[in-house]
Amino acid sequence: MTWFRKGFIVLGLALAVQASTTGQSPLAHNTTATTPNSTQSTLKKSISSAQKPWMSPYLPNTLQPINYEVELWPWLFRESSSSLFLFHGRSKVTFRCLNRTNIIVIHSRSLNYTKPVKVTRMDNSTITVRRLWEERANEYLVLILRSHLQKGKVYTLHTAFCGELTDDLTGLYRCEYEEDGTTK
Repeated sequence: MTWFRKGFIVLGLALAVQASTTGQSPLAHNTTATTPNSTQSTLKKSISSAQKPWMSPYLPNTLQPINYEVELWPWLFRESSSSLFLFHGRSKVTFRCLNRTNIIVIHSRSLNYTKPVKVTRMDNSTITVRRLWEERANEYLVLILRSHLQKGKVYTLHTAFCGELTDDLTGLYRCEYEEDGTTK
């Protein structure tokens, strides 16, 4: 009997919304500076993770997921121009806002978003995304919205993405094995 490993697909989408109830802008960044006289001396501007939830290693608990819909299309052949194994996908996550906020933080690692990320209300009207970026230190995608999500209301986050099917057993990956001299 021949035993072989198949790649186990893991895609975790976790959403969180952080209330931005302080008077400071959520776009302000921590600043670190070294004085010219001492490389040991570091000056930091202290801003809490409640004001900048993307700086925390933990997702804020101000969002209640209701439903996840994830579609994945792995391509089990090498892409011609890059010689990489790729996958495409899309997700639709419905959630209830537990605190008024204009910041959404989701887990994301090594994904290329192929269409604009969209946030909609239950009536399908769109909330404009003012700014988004990948916070690599904590593997987050951060969205700053033009208007605030309202406590108790239901919203949906729509994403379309592509990424690489890796060999390192993280994220969405592929495995190969040999059987009778043939790689499968």
